[in-house]
Amino acid sequence: MQWNSKSVFIRNLILIGYLFSFNGFINAQLIEPEDLVYKGAFLTPEWISDTEFWEYGGTAMTHYPLGDSIGLDDGYTGSIIASGFDILQYFSEISIPIPIISPSKNISELNTAETIQPFSDVTGGLFNPFLGEMPRVGVEYLPTQTGQTTDKLYYCWGSHFQEAGDESNMPSHSWSEVNLSNPQTAGVWWLDGVSNYSGNDYMFAIPEEWANSNTSGMRLVSGRYRDGGWSGFGPSLYAFGPWLDGNPPTNGDTLSVVQLLQYSNNYNGVPNPSYKLNNYEHSDEWTGGAWLTTKNSSAVIFVGTKGIGEAWYGNETGPCLECDNRGWWSPEFSGQILFYNPADFAAVAQGTMEPYEPQPYAVMNIDSVLFHLRSTQQWYHLGAASYDRENQLLYLFEPGRFEEDRTLIHVWMVNNSLVGIKDNAEKISDFMLYQNYPNPFNPVTTIEYSISESGFVSLKIFNILGKEVASLVKGEQTMGNHKISFDAAKLPSGIYFYQLNCNGSSQTRKLIVLK
Repeated sequence: MQWNSKSVFIRNLILIGYLFSFNGFINAQLIEPEDLVYKGAFLTPEWISDTEFWEYGGTAMTHYPLGDSIGLDDGYTGSIIASGFDILQYFSEISIPIPIISPSKNISELNTAETIQPFSDVTGGLFNPFLGEMPRVGVEYLPTQTGQTTDKLYYCWGSHFQEAGDESNMPSHSWSEVNLSNPQTAGVWWLDGVSNYSGNDYMFAIPEEWANSNTSGMRLVSGRYRDGGWSGFGPSLYAFGPWLDGNPPTNGDTLSVVQLLQYSNNYNGVPNPSYKLNNYEHSDEWTGGAWLTTKNSSAVIFVGTKGIGEAWYGNETGPCLECDNRGWWSPEFSGQILFYNPADFAAVAQGTMEPYEPQPYAVMNIDSVLFHLRSTQQWYHLGAASYDRENQLLYLFEPGRFEEDRTLIHVWMVNNSLVGIKDNAEKISDFMLYQNYPNPFNPVTTIEYSISESGFVSLKIFNILGKEVASLVKGEQTMGNHKISFDAAKLPSGIYFYQLNCNGSSQTRKLIVLK
């Protein structure tokens, strides 16, 4: 087929329209990967005792807005309540120090959180932490709800193995007071019709207005991803609200749920292989989630470790049924954040979309900020997540799972054009990444930026999967305006992101290659 100038122009208009609607990547109502501005990381407190430590922990976390009331007025308000060593699953409350960006990944440069409430067993005797191999647990804070007199911490509990014959005897959900030394844990409760393989790992809060419109006021979601497809070929999500049945529900009650996300699974019946997460592999591990909101946009995210390439069961070298370090493997693993459109979950709740139909509209690779990666085939890049909705701060655990590794927490600000950290406000206002011109382009465009002070600058190009495809600047630069040409002759047509980092600040914009 021969393309004349008019047909090329029409083709380009069609392609531009497609790109700008592609899975919601450019949608003012959705939070995009470039809206997450990395602020740095901080360390959890050092080893306390053989039962009180953070290493091998970070499987459950919530932001507590009323915690650490005597902390600095630095924008990082509240505290973190989270689980430590994963076999015991004791909980502790820690402060939130100012996160630090360390380009060399040197933990000695990071601030360390302080203990506010020491580790405590909050199970109340209702849950056996030695229930089985690899316990699963989630936690979320909510202020006082209808029929309650105090704020609560909500939990879900489970085990890596929960066979069908035992599942009916395994409790899954509870709550406690925020005082960890006197938790007064209440429960246990089951989620109606939800397999323990699909509903007792991560937990997070639904925005109240959305819950009132779509889940009859149920403000919590519980979900799980169990490798091998036992929970489903992707993460799952169920809304529930125990206060709707009293304060508290009776021990042993089954709580009503609203299903929001559930792919086909290997546990119940014969799975439908088409009902799965895009690019799904049995080796995936989705370990946390959060419902992000800003003034004008939102997203539901899942965080975890993505298997890259076809998975197998065995060890890192190949398939085997009886071998050391046995599990689901892929040739590579990547720490990722999946972005889902809340409107899709509303459609599922209203019955106009099947629970296996929602798919991520964006994927973000965050390995570049992690400290403890030793190989491309490493398991467990990430742990739990939590969101400070008032200050629009996302917290994410990176567990220490090797000798000398420290468990730490990474911090992102969501859409920092709407909210700013006080000690960085002036610097951010003088740090500007401009839109490239022309855009769309083929094959060369110009990128301009300005920095308020001299420092180490990096300017990189990423594809929509978060993979770095070009590094344009990497080194010291003086203050002032700068511009650089980017030649995309070797890249295919599509949407890309360019990210500028300088002196602890980061900004990202989109560009479109159109050939």
